[in-house]
This record gives sequence, C-alpha cells and structure tokens, in this order.
Amino acid sequence: MIWAVGQLQDSSDSAAGHRPGSTASQYDHLVMLRLLPAFMQQLGAADSQNVANVLYSIANAGQHLSDGQIQKLFAQLLRCAAAAKPQAISNSVWAAATMGQQIPAGRLHQLMYAFTNKVQQAKPQGIKDTLWAVATMGQQMPAGLLQQMMLVFVNKLQQADPQTIAITLWAVAAMGHQLPAPQLQHLVGALVSKVQQDFELGGAQGLQVVLTEEQLQQCRE
Repeated sequence: MIWAVGQLQDSSDSAAGHRPGSTASQYDHLVMLRLLPAFMQQLGAADSQNVANVLYSIANAGQHLSDGQIQKLFAQLLRCAAAAKPQAISNSVWAAATMGQQIPAGRLHQLMYAFTNKVQQAKPQGIKDTLWAVATMGQQMPAGLLQQMMLVFVNKLQQADPQTIAITLWAVAAMGHQLPAPQLQHLVGALVSKVQQDFELGGAQGLQVVLTEEQLQQCRE
C-alpha cells in the first residue's frame, strides 16, 4: 500500500511539474501518520518484497525513518532473506543509505551473502546500488563477495549505462578494494566506449556527469 501511494505521488508530482506541496505533504501525512504505523504493527507477517517496497518508497519520496524503524524493518528483511530476490535486497540497502541510516555490519554482511547467493539474477543496476549503499554507509564488503558480484557485473556489462559503471568503480575504490588489472581495464574501456557513444548520439549536451571530481580522484588512487 505504501509503495502504491509512493507511485501515485511520483505520477502526481510529474503531472504537477513537481510543485512544492502539491502532493508531498499529503503523502507525508498519509504514510507517516497512518500507513506506516499500521504496517509496522503487522511487520512480522511481511515478506521481503513488502519490506523493500516500504523502504524504497519512503526513501524515493525524500522522507526519513527513525533508526528504530530502520532496524526493525531490516531485522524482518533478514528473516526473509533466503527467499528474497536480489532487487529487494539492493533496493532496501539503497534506501537505508539514501536516508543517511546505518545497518549494523553483521546484519549488512548477512544481507550481502543472501544477495550474492542469487547475484546471477541481479541486474547491473542492482549490483551498483548495493555497492554504492555499502560504500556510502562507510562500511566494507567482504572481498570474496565483491569478486562474485563483479564477475556477474562484467558478464552483464552490455546492460549497464555509463553512470552505472562509473558509480560501481567509485564504490569499489571508496571501500578500498582493488580490482584485478584486466577486469579494471575492461570496465574502464567499456565506460569510455559508452561515453563516446553517448557523445556521438547526443553531442556534448547529451553527456551526463557520472562522477564527481572527488570520486574520480578515489578511482585514480
């Protein structure tokens, strides 16, 4: 239900030209005062997709949850992690990082193991969001899990846009990991090629800034 309201807000904001207060205040009131408390009361019956939808919708709407709410939601997500789709896990950790929240390292690592167990089903966007979230929270990804994720990422590189590749490289560097030289060269080569294609198709104005200067410096290091 919260996810559906979030989708309604996105559609309404687009139609209203994102007018401040057009639907945001209504969404805040409906979700925070009515729907979220009701969901939290029934949390024990929620599956991983329910939890992920709530977290993603609230973060995507620019709202925040308390640390207590976050921890309860992630505790329930972890209980359902074995049956969770990779996207449910990636959306959930992305939401926590977007809201400026932390997930305890032990709990986060358990979720990363669950994600990696099904990483073959993940899209490059999901792998990117997962790595970005871990790096943004200032936490570490076990090297073995990172290697498994990056192997799948490279195998699905054709599905990744320049921003997805660039942010993935930034996240790896931000966590202090080093990729094998051939893998790094392959990723950088693909990034350059895709950026050149964007330039040829859209001209200079069609290019997106995919990394900040600080992120670029971390990748160089």
